[in-house]
Amino acid sequence: MGLIDAGYFELSEDILTNFAKKGDIPGKVNLEGKDRTKYSGESDTSPLYLIAADKLRRHFRINDQIQDGIRKAKHNLTINQEGVAIHSPEGTWMDTLNREKAIEIQSLWLEAAKHHNMDEKEELRKGLSLFKQEEYMKDSLKENDMATINPAVPLMYGQIQRQDATKYLEKINAEFSSRYGARTVSMLEPDYNSSGYHTGSSWGLTTAWAAAANLKYGKYKQGLNMLGKLRQFLDRGQLGALPEVVNSENGESLGCSEQAWSSGLIPHVIDSYILGIKARNPNEVVIDPIEGLDCLRAGKKIGDSEIDIKVSEGEPEVLNNPELKVITEG
Repeated sequence: MGLIDAGYFELSEDILTNFAKKGDIPGKVNLEGKDRTKYSGESDTSPLYLIAADKLRRHFRINDQIQDGIRKAKHNLTINQEGVAIHSPEGTWMDTLNREKAIEIQSLWLEAAKHHNMDEKEELRKGLSLFKQEEYMKDSLKENDMATINPAVPLMYGQIQRQDATKYLEKINAEFSSRYGARTVSMLEPDYNSSGYHTGSSWGLTTAWAAAANLKYGKYKQGLNMLGKLRQFLDRGQLGALPEVVNSENGESLGCSEQAWSSGLIPHVIDSYILGIKARNPNEVVIDPIEGLDCLRAGKKIGDSEIDIKVSEGEPEVLNNPELKVITEG
């Protein structure tokens, strides 16, 4: 999604085409050496493929191979009688933990089903409701689970009713917010560990999720503040790069100095959530920035056009004359 928002359409097309060529949308592809494509995990690959393919279609195009990849990815959904997505317990992004019926996998499949009008959409929506609790959402459907940041995913996609979302975001902005980003696990959990890979550290991924979740429900100050926490890392380790994961209490790096999803989610959150740029198709785009925003976004690509957008007090103005229909709101 970040590459598409940044205008790298051909590269995005190549990536999605490559996965489609490898058979049944593998969890990983090996770019060097033997063509090992089958892995037991990576349960989020297929729904993310579907979401990204739809975004590329609306911004640019998709070829026949990607269309075939969409068909293959849809077949990788398995749900139980309650409408809950079944997946490999070791296959979530939290790959150091075994997590069956994980909330972010449920949310990703629901978002994919919405974009592709899949028959399972309503069943998945009912399944997501099983994760709801009074003050927060479950990480999975097993008993006595830790409170994790993963409910930020359905919040980011606007899948939660506003009344409940407000309560859930209050918890995220309190117990999960650190000086360095969004913690993977609530600081109030008995097993919280600020340097634990998936048990309390702060990731670029989780921080961008939390920022997008706040912005989705109109909590602009909190969303911008959350995203702004990542700026302090741009001059550390590698210029212009954002780290994978840091200690939530002291900011010490715990992983690689440049992480694709940390960097990729920045243009995605800025363009799609702060500027509210939504391509309906390569010839039509809606621009709906957050309230009070002042900025200039130059060279935004939609289809064959580039748009220069100036936003003053949340009101957008297109500075050039692109060859597409532009709908401005604010």
